[in-house]
Amino acid sequence: MSWVADAPAQSVDSTLWTTDAGGTGLTFARSGDTLYVGGAFRSLGMASGGGSSVDVGSGGRLNCSSRIVGTIYSAVSDGSGGLYVGGKFAYIGSKKISNLAHLDMNGEPTAWFPDPDGAVHAIVLLGDTVFVGGDFLDIGGQPRGYLAALSAETGQALDWKSDADGSVRAIAARGVDIYVGGWFSTLGVSSRPYVGAIDRRTAIVSQWAPQLDDRVTSLACTDSSVFIGGYFRAVNALPRTAVAAVDPDSGGTLPWDARLSRTPISFSDGGPHVNALLIADASVYLAGSFTESGATRVCGLSRLQLSTGAIVGPIITAHYSRDIGSEFWAIEEQDDTLFVAGLFDSVAGAAREYVAKIEPGGTLASAWDPRPNDEVYVLRRDAGLLFLGGRYTSLRDWVVRHGLGAIDLRTGVATSWAPEPDAIPRKLLAWNRRVFVGGDFLFVGGAARQYLAELDPVSGSALPWDPNPDAPIWTMASSASGLIVAGRFFTFGGLPQRGIALVSPNTGALLPWVSSVGGDVYALSIVGTSVYFGGDFTDVGGQARNNLANIDVATGEVGGWAPSTDGAVFAMAPTLRGLAVGGLFSAASTVSRRNLAEIDMRGIATSWAPDPDDRVEAICTSDSLLFVGGWFTSIGRRPQPYLAVFTQTGYAAQDGFPTPDDSVWGLESTGSLLFVGGKFSRLGRWPATSIAALWPRRPSSVATTSIHEVKVVPNPAAAGLLLLGALPENSEVVVELTDVQGRLARRTTTVSRRCGVADGEVEFSVAGLRPGQYFLSLKTNTTTLRGRCTVVR
Repeated sequence: MSWVADAPAQSVDSTLWTTDAGGTGLTFARSGDTLYVGGAFRSLGMASGGGSSVDVGSGGRLNCSSRIVGTIYSAVSDGSGGLYVGGKFAYIGSKKISNLAHLDMNGEPTAWFPDPDGAVHAIVLLGDTVFVGGDFLDIGGQPRGYLAALSAETGQALDWKSDADGSVRAIAARGVDIYVGGWFSTLGVSSRPYVGAIDRRTAIVSQWAPQLDDRVTSLACTDSSVFIGGYFRAVNALPRTAVAAVDPDSGGTLPWDARLSRTPISFSDGGPHVNALLIADASVYLAGSFTESGATRVCGLSRLQLSTGAIVGPIITAHYSRDIGSEFWAIEEQDDTLFVAGLFDSVAGAAREYVAKIEPGGTLASAWDPRPNDEVYVLRRDAGLLFLGGRYTSLRDWVVRHGLGAIDLRTGVATSWAPEPDAIPRKLLAWNRRVFVGGDFLFVGGAARQYLAELDPVSGSALPWDPNPDAPIWTMASSASGLIVAGRFFTFGGLPQRGIALVSPNTGALLPWVSSVGGDVYALSIVGTSVYFGGDFTDVGGQARNNLANIDVATGEVGGWAPSTDGAVFAMAPTLRGLAVGGLFSAASTVSRRNLAEIDMRGIATSWAPDPDDRVEAICTSDSLLFVGGWFTSIGRRPQPYLAVFTQTGYAAQDGFPTPDDSVWGLESTGSLLFVGGKFSRLGRWPATSIAALWPRRPSSVATTSIHEVKVVPNPAAAGLLLLGALPENSEVVVELTDVQGRLARRTTTVSRRCGVADGEVEFSVAGLRPGQYFLSLKTNTTTLRGRCTVVR
């Protein structure tokens, strides 16, 4: 067991590779310097954030210490080598900057700080004014509904004000007019469904009012036309699908018609649509989701003459695996060379994902490949650099890993371990240099394995071990008697055993246990000779048990521990006084306890009542700390989103820990590291997507100790204990032992010990004590350290 002084702060390990955007980290297992990770993700890679500049010629990334922690939707050059960027983000590097920022020519954020309270989707710079649109209601220190004009120097909102009543997704300028498009129905007090124009000097809504029947996503202007892209099917009652040209003065529909369509049409995503427009060289480029332009087959990307709407070659082919084909989000052009971004797995006849460079002849620039691991929504060229903004989390340095992967903790980089399950893994266990995995899969490691498998720790291949349960495995743990697995199953290898089972780690055979469970088991913990477990069940071995129970590890006989909850239990971990249990409930052991409780070994809820406001998914202990993760956003009416930390001595909530921006689903403490998994995209200021590692940092205000590791040997014990470790100082030492009811069972006389690993050994007798769980307190001159041991006959 490890003994460490209380530590109320931790730091994120910035070297650990992360997953793709939208991933979910669920489980971890550590074996030596290898961390095995599992969940719902598609890749592992070095964290880059969602915005980076790459070289136009080589595709190499511009070195920049500031990572944008979030997603980028829009960007525009400042004309001096820098960029204004907008999106949905919280930090850039160590600076808390929300949703809109100015980056200098080195990619570092400046002091420009409008701080909108919602995402920014559109930016236009006109002189010393920055016009922005998005989902915000407050920006630049003033209330502004979805549309604002900001000082390019200070970031403060200008007096210019013409609110929309819904999201603004596109802005374009022509003369004194600002054209805006989006999800809105009014501008100012005027009815303007989806599109309208505003005087850039006075903020007065103009009479320009084309009538559209659906949303607008993009706008582009010439001297004689305003091109509109989006999801509409008609403009001024004339048929126009996804793109149209209208008169910039009257708003009337012009004859120009791209005649876009999509086969199959499929309205699941709104039907055929245009995401981006670009005017260049007497042409308009369209990027979106469509498969025909007139009679010509296209793949979401086309170039049309400004005058006639006729296709201009070459036609760029693209492919994506979904039935409606590829989709393009952004397009940029330089001397007939195209930079395109979207959903595709091949473009211009060659394999490429998310972003590509297409030469003037229509061929792929094969050597140019920044390799984002997810979608890119904006491309902006400035001099020899191209800015890529989107929801990606890694550039270049990433590998494909579906659901399972391994990371070398010495470098933070993914290894070659890639079992590729066909469904979500729920639990990993590293045991005696072996790796077991349970979950929803039917195929993993290159072989058919139903819900449970052993994988080679180096190659990731499935080993012959094959217990064959008939339903998913949620959790498991190792014991001296065998591998304990729990989940939703009814049989193992054709033999009846419901909910929880003991399996031979050597043969995979079901070992004889007396008890089955009348429901699902989601969490378990081995304490002494019993396995304690929680879930959603009503009986164990024919005896009434509501969601919590224990059984003997060796025999499976039902134990006397019989607390209850009025809802499911999803997480469990031993504490100094019993077991912490978390889930979705409002009562535990007949007392009010919302979603998190501590229950002692008698089955009685302790006085600890943290009261998270939503479900708890994960619990683990690390030395003197208790970590809790879940869906909650407050603890005891105090803001505490998704991850909470408590001391085990007094259970005081601890501040100073990095906060995730979304739910936590998995926690695992190994050595000095805490691994956190969930649906988050950042942890504190770091762009950690779905998996992260933290390590303790002790505050100067707390008396610290140099004890790094103290082991109780043997444990369980029948006669004596040896406490092995390094004492913090030359000190007198007293060891006290108390039972689960807090009664003093034994106390040593004072002994003197010198600091140092060998000299820190303390012998302690447990001979003659009744079998059961006991709590140890090791007291030196300056600190008290605590742990537990099990006494057996």
